Order: sequence, then structure tokens, then C-alpha cells
Amino acid sequence: MSKGLELLSQQLVDAEQRCAMALAKARQDLKLFMEQQEALNHYREVYLQQWTERGLQGELNAQQNGHYHSFINKLQSAAQQQYEGVLQVRQAVELRKQEWLAMQQRRKAVELLLEKKAERARQKADRQEQKMLDEFAMRDYLNRSVL
Repeated sequence: MSKGLELLSQQLVDAEQRCAMALAKARQDLKLFMEQQEALNHYREVYLQQWTERGLQGELNAQQNGHYHSFINKLQSAAQQQYEGVLQVRQAVELRKQEWLAMQQRRKAVELLLEKKAERARQKADRQEQKMLDEFAMRDYLNRSVL
């Protein structure tokens, strides 16, 4: 049984490492998605500011005004889609975190079983050693009293 638990423990360690790597990857993906969303929002703000400044200075004709407006709307739409992607990736991060925590809990439970089994074996060995020492002492005492 001990060999089986040791094998299970190693498999759980490996699975926990895979879960940790999946969590790290999901967190990296989230960071990337958030950076992309920030870039889209910044880009939209820059274009909005240019559109406003050029419009106030009278530098835009109707066609250019329409192009700015259309492009800013496309940036807004892309930023919204990116935001929805961020929400999905956040959910994935939370799921990976829960998977990692569950695997960690399973690994710790098996390790605790192995530790308890090892402690019981150690205690049994200690009792056997003490029993042998007691028997040796008793024989030594009996041998001395006979002489």
C-alpha cells in the first residue's frame, strides 16, 4: 500500500505542477489581454483628442469628420470586445486557480497519510527495539544471577 501511496503522491505532485503552470499561463494571458485593452483605449483617446482639436480648428471637412467618427467607433468596438475577452480570461484564471488549489489539497492529504504511515512504522520499530533491549537486559540479569 505504501508503494501505491508513494506513486499516487508523485503523480499528484506532477499534476499540481501542471496546474501551477496552467495558472501561470492564464495569468500571463490575462496580463496580455489587459495590456491590449489599455492600448486600444489609449489609441481611441488619442484619436478622439485629435478629432476634437482638428474639429475645433476647422481643419476637418465632412468626409474627414466621418472617417474619424467611424474609426473611433471601430476602436470603441474593439476595446469592448477586448474587455469581454479580459472577463473570459479572468474566469479562466479563477478556474485554473481553483484546479491548482484542489490538486494541492489532494497532494497534501496523500502526503499526510504517508507521514502518518511513516510515523506509525517508526513507532513500531522503536517499540521493537525497546522490547529487544528489555529482553537483552533481562537475559543479562538472569545470566549474572545464575553465576
